[in-house]
Amino acid sequence: MRYSKTFMAEPPDPLTDKLSHLERTVESLKKWQRRSWFKRTFYRWTPPEAPATMEETAERSKTSVATPAAETAPPVASHPAELTIKMVPYSSVPAIPADLAFAQSVCSEQMIFPVAIERHAHGLFENLVVGCNGLKDDGWCNPMTHLRIGPTYDGDSIVTKWRRTATGKPVDLTISVSGHQPVHAQLPDNHFTLRLAVAADHPVTDVVFHFAESGSVTVDDIRAWNSSACLEFLRIERSAASVHVAKAPTFADFQTRMREAAPFSDEANQLLTSVALSWVAQGRFEEARWLYDYMWSSDAGNRSNPARIIAYFQQLADIAYKQMLRGLARESQETFRQRKEIRMRLAEENAVPDSVVYLGPSWTQAYGDIANLSWAIQDNIMSPTPKKLVLLPWTEKSPNQHLLNYFAPWIETDTSPETRNSLPGILRCRDAWEVSPADILEITHRWSKSGRSALLTLSDEDKQYGAELIKQLGCNPDDWFVCLHVRNAEATDGDLSTRNAVLDTYRDVVKIVTQAGGRVIRIGPKLEPPSDIPNLIDYASGPLRTKQGDLFINVACRFLIGGISGPGSVAEAFGTPLVLTNCYPLNACAFSGHFVCKLLWHEEENRFLTFREMLNEPYCGILSQAVLRERKLRLINNTPEDMCLLLKEALLFHQGSIVYTEEDEALQARFVAIMKTAQPHFIGRLSRDFVYKYRNLL
Repeated sequence: MRYSKTFMAEPPDPLTDKLSHLERTVESLKKWQRRSWFKRTFYRWTPPEAPATMEETAERSKTSVATPAAETAPPVASHPAELTIKMVPYSSVPAIPADLAFAQSVCSEQMIFPVAIERHAHGLFENLVVGCNGLKDDGWCNPMTHLRIGPTYDGDSIVTKWRRTATGKPVDLTISVSGHQPVHAQLPDNHFTLRLAVAADHPVTDVVFHFAESGSVTVDDIRAWNSSACLEFLRIERSAASVHVAKAPTFADFQTRMREAAPFSDEANQLLTSVALSWVAQGRFEEARWLYDYMWSSDAGNRSNPARIIAYFQQLADIAYKQMLRGLARESQETFRQRKEIRMRLAEENAVPDSVVYLGPSWTQAYGDIANLSWAIQDNIMSPTPKKLVLLPWTEKSPNQHLLNYFAPWIETDTSPETRNSLPGILRCRDAWEVSPADILEITHRWSKSGRSALLTLSDEDKQYGAELIKQLGCNPDDWFVCLHVRNAEATDGDLSTRNAVLDTYRDVVKIVTQAGGRVIRIGPKLEPPSDIPNLIDYASGPLRTKQGDLFINVACRFLIGGISGPGSVAEAFGTPLVLTNCYPLNACAFSGHFVCKLLWHEEENRFLTFREMLNEPYCGILSQAVLRERKLRLINNTPEDMCLLLKEALLFHQGSIVYTEEDEALQARFVAIMKTAQPHFIGRLSRDFVYKYRNLL
C-alpha cells in the first residue's frame, strides 16, 4: 500500500486578498485614530503591506523547492498556488492499550466528534466539543492548537481554511495528523486553504497545528492575546470509497463491553467523558449518568481524590442543569439531591469535620446570586446547631462587592484555591444549585413565622449617598420612586432568553407611575442609545452609575417592577416589595408580592397550556428556546394592558385601599392550590384581572 499523498494549497483569490487588505487598512486607521493627539503627532500612520500580485506569487512558486520526506526532516513547503508534498506515516505505531482502543471505538460508533468545525457568520464557533484545545471562539489559534475530530478513513481529506495571521506576514506551520509524521507548510497573511489527504483509517483523528511565530491580536474591546493564525473552518471531505461508521450497538452491549475494558487510563476517561457529554446534550440522561457513575466507581481511589471528586460533582451538576433546561424540573432536583447525599456520605467516609459549612462559587457568580446568601444565612440561624459559614468565591472580584459586604457579619470569605480544592472545601460545600424554589419558600416561611423581619437593612451611609444620587438624577427629596428592571437582550440573548422582556412595552407602566406622582428609575444593562421612554430615568445608561447606586435604587424604592431575575432576590433580602411582570418559569415564582406570568402556547394543539401543565413535566421550567421549539411551544409575553392592570392593583394594595370580591378570592384560591402542588409554601398573588382573563387555564 502506498502512503504518498498530496498536500495541496488552493490558490488565493485576488479579489478576496484585496478585500482583506482593505479591511485591515480600515482597522489599522481606526486604531491609529483612537490614539491621543500627542501620539498621532509623533507616530505617523502607515498602511499594512499590500497582498502579493499574481506575478509575485508565480515567481515565489518557481523558486520554491519541496524537501523530500525523510525520517530526520519532515517536508517543508512555501505557499505557491499548488504544491505536492509526500506524507510519510510512522514506520511503526505503538500498540494501543485495550482501554484506550475501546474508548476510541465508542467515540467512533457514537459519532461524538464533529466532521466540521466552522466559524459562523457572527464570528463564533458553536459546535466545539471536548478535545478542541487552543482554538478560541473567534477562530484565533494558540501557538499550539489541538483539535480532535473524526473518525477519518483512507482517501478522505481534511480541509482547513485560514483567514489571516497574527503577525501580518507569512507564518511557518507544522501539522501533525494521527498516524503520520509531521509536515511543514507556510501560511500567507490572507485567505488561504490547505487540503490534507488522509492515508489511513483513524477511529479518532487528532490534528495538531504548531506555529513557529505568534503575535498579539487586539479586538474592539482592547483585549489582547497571543495567537498565531485565524481559522475559518476545518472540515472532513469523505471519499467515494470511504469506510462508513458502523451502527452504534445497543446500550446493554455498551455496558457489557465497558465492564470488560475497565479500568481506564486518564486518556480513555477523557474520551468516555466526551461520550457522556454528547449523551447529555442529546437528552440521554440515564445513559450519561450510568457512564459517569461507572467511571467514578471503577477506581476506589476516586473517593478521596479531590480532583476526581470535583470532576464527578461537576458532571452531576451538568446533568441536573441540562434536565432543568429541558423541562425536567423534578428530575433535575432529584439529581441535585443525590449529589448532595453523595457529598455528605463522602464527608463521613473521609472523616471531614462538620463545624464549618462552605458556600461555593455559585453563590457569587452574579448580582442576584449574592443576594441568595440571605437564604443560607437564615437557614443557618434557624438551625438547632448553627455552623460557621465560609464563602469560597473564584476570585477576590465580585459582581457587586458593596452588596457582598452586607453579609460580612455572618460570613467569612476565603479566596485561596487550596481551601476550595481541599476535601473540606469540597465535601462540606453547599452549592446554590442545591436550593430549589420550594426550599427557598420553606426557609422564608419558617423565617417569617418566627416573627423576624428582613435580614438586611440599608445602612445610613448608603441612605446618605442615595439621597445625593436621587438629587443628581433630577428628583426632589420628597419624591417617591419605583425601580424598573427589565431583563432584555442586552443582558442575555439567544437560547437562554426565555426570561427576557421588551423594555418598550413598559411605556404605559411608566406613565401610570408618573400620573400617580412617582418617578421611575431603570437599573440593569447599559443601553446604546439610552431609552427614549418619556419620564423614565435611565440611570443604567448614564454616567452616575455605581455599584453603590445600583443597590440603593434597587432596595430604597417604594417597590421593584421586574421579573424573575437578580434584582428581585436583592429586593427580597432587604424586604422591598415586588411587582413582578413576565415571570417565567412558573415553578420558579418563589417571591412574595403581586405578579403576572408568561404563558405557553402549543403550536400544534392551538391552545395555551394550563397552569397545572406548566408546573409539571415535560413542560415545567423549560429555559431553553431550542427545547421550546422542539416541543412546539411558544412563549407569550405579558401585554402592556396586563402589566398596567397589575400595577394599578399593586398601587391600591400598598395604599391600603384594595377591595377584592368573593369571585376574586375564589379564583385566587384555585390558582394558589395549583401552585402549592409544586411549592407547598407559595406566597405570591397573581393579578386579579390576569387570573380572571385566563380562568379557563385553572
